[in-house]
Amino acid sequence: QALLAAGADLLACETLPSFAEARALTALLAEFPAAQAWFSFTLRDAAHISDGTPLREVAAFLQAQPQIVALGINCVALEQATPALQQLQTLTSKPLVVYPNSGEQ
Repeated sequence: QALLAAGADLLACETLPSFAEARALTALLAEFPAAQAWFSFTLRDAAHISDGTPLREVAAFLQAQPQIVALGINCVALEQATPALQQLQTLTSKPLVVYPNSGEQ
């Protein structure tokens, strides 16, 4: 609420590890009809977010949410980024967001 009141035009909901968290944030966002956000997730592997939910399930849910204007992945291993993005590209028409780890273990 404070960010929107201060004039933020886009909220970045990043490093989300679970589908339950994404659903909760989507419900909260609905309380502010003019607000828009992007959601990016951490990954278990190239086909699942960290809690094990398949990317296809996450993408299907977010595709139907008009306030979510982009989706993607962040803080993930570089070798997971390309396969995950290739899958997401087939699952959504929304723009994709990505920024992998910088290589540290």
